[in-house]
Amino acid sequence: MDALLRESFDAIIDDDVKIARMLELAPYGAEADVSGEGARAFVEGLRDANVSIRSSPSGFSVRASDVATLTSALRATPRPPAKVRVAVR
Repeated sequence: MDALLRESFDAIIDDDVKIARMLELAPYGAEADVSGEGARAFVEGLRDANVSIRSSPSGFSVRASDVATLTSALRATPRPPAKVRVAVR
């Protein structure tokens, strides 16, 4: 609030950037949603990769520090026989 009252927009932006980096939000991170019947089996294959996995209402959310790390982990993980939907955001 103090930065807003002082009209210090650079301070507000700096705080937003710090939070985005900490949470690994774009462009400082990458995220994919994994859903479908085979989602649980698929994310089990990601457990040793450099990603974090959390359950979500639709399946799982997979995060990495950057798009290259995320997509490499997704490509290297074997696909289960059941349907899996992977949406990189």
